[in-house]
Amino acid sequence: SALQANHERQMVKMAKLLRSLESLVNEEETSLKNQERQMEPREVKLEESVPKFNAISSDDDHMHITQDEIDSMHNSPQVVWEYIDKLKKGRVFAPEDVTRIASSAARMLLAEPTLIDLAGRDDLRTVSVVGDLHGHFHNGFTKVLDLVGRKGDRDGGSPWDGSGAVVFNGDFVDRGENSLEVVLALLLLKLAYPNNVYLNRGNHEDAVISSVYGFSEDIESRYGSCINGFKAVDQIWRRFVDVFASLPLAVKTANALIVHGGIPKVDFDLDELKAITSEMRHRVKTMVEADDEVTKLIQNLMWSDPKPSEGVSPNEDRGCGVKYGPDIIKTF
Repeated sequence: SALQANHERQMVKMAKLLRSLESLVNEEETSLKNQERQMEPREVKLEESVPKFNAISSDDDHMHITQDEIDSMHNSPQVVWEYIDKLKKGRVFAPEDVTRIASSAARMLLAEPTLIDLAGRDDLRTVSVVGDLHGHFHNGFTKVLDLVGRKGDRDGGSPWDGSGAVVFNGDFVDRGENSLEVVLALLLLKLAYPNNVYLNRGNHEDAVISSVYGFSEDIESRYGSCINGFKAVDQIWRRFVDVFASLPLAVKTANALIVHGGIPKVDFDLDELKAITSEMRHRVKTMVEADDEVTKLIQNLMWSDPKPSEGVSPNEDRGCGVKYGPDIIKTF
């Protein structure tokens, strides 16, 4: 609707403003650091490791997961369902365990190509595609799991027994009340079923957009207390920004291209997508301001929409991306 489009434009404008303010702050901090180095030329060795959180007391209600459990999860994927069931009951992971899950998943995601090709996977009978979950855990994500089916869907293919795959096509976070549960459950599924669960980036898997649409507030509400002088929320937030930038951008099957937004420009070719390395996409923490060709291509892949008229035009409804017509789709 017109009201929704106007709201989207205003939120994108806010995100761009925050991005500009962040850039100004970073420039000021860099300037101050340079001045400090000139005034104090002694060598200082910085701590390379991430500050550790205090151990959570044994009588709290936090869940815990070890690195060994994460590393071996693909060999015993049934454990992921136990954690998901606990999330359904309102349990939460301790902050250090959230960062452990996110860091492990980011490494796995970054090892995947930008365009994942499932066309040659003869072992997959079905590929299910899941759209925006937007932080809806109890009335969204859990129902999707039932639809995909732990024991196989009506065509006999299930990601849980290896005969199918499921692609979660971006926008895991924001708007809903349980973004943290949704994204953690998805990362656990990816770790447990690396060759059958695929996660695409959406326009809300963005450092700036998710800071104004609710995900950062979700983290703040769970982990806002200070630990060892560092706010747990800051550590967790940085890990998820890293996860978002690690996500692949599209999945190709024998008869479909699965991408969050759509055709990014005239004469788009999949070779352009393949040319984006994991390192290149990882540098794009936000696509709100597209300062280079790679970021612009990613922005348009995430933010674009179809339109009934021919050609390509700016996506004024969203303030980002383009609108592409049926002729552009036919050419592609």
